[in-house]
Amino acid sequence: MNGGDQRGQGQSYGGGLPLSEFNKVVPPGWRPGIPGYPIKLFFERLKLWYRVTDNAEAQLGVLVAGRLQGAPQKIALRLRLPRPVAAGGGYDIGDEALIRLSQEQLIDAATNTIVQEYIPSGLQFLCQALRAIYGLQDQDRTTVALDSFYEFKRGHLGLAEFAQ
Repeated sequence: MNGGDQRGQGQSYGGGLPLSEFNKVVPPGWRPGIPGYPIKLFFERLKLWYRVTDNAEAQLGVLVAGRLQGAPQKIALRLRLPRPVAAGGGYDIGDEALIRLSQEQLIDAATNTIVQEYIPSGLQFLCQALRAIYGLQDQDRTTVALDSFYEFKRGHLGLAEFAQ
């Protein structure tokens, strides 16, 4: 790394596009712990990028995984996506999971029963995994901050009594 490389909000490693920025070809990136750049903001920017990108649908998961750093990238590289029953079942893992397109729900017309459940794309599955792990942490931090705010005491008075 060069001497001017900083690791602040959205700063890149090695002179590339900062994590918080994106363009038509390059998605936003993310890693935990960047001040002012929670996962919720990452997902909002990811939605914007998804609307403007011309990249092939099968490339999107790989491109997003490439912009993640630390544990989120490890999650992406170890992603396990179930294969459709028609394809023999089992799982696609890592890059094979990331390139997968979504599979629609299949219903047997004769019996009106579900033959195959909807299977999300690799990118959808990755976003679900990141939300499950990191989204709750942001929500927990907010809850703790609100709890400490409402439980604040000034001397022997609570916040409500002190503010009167």
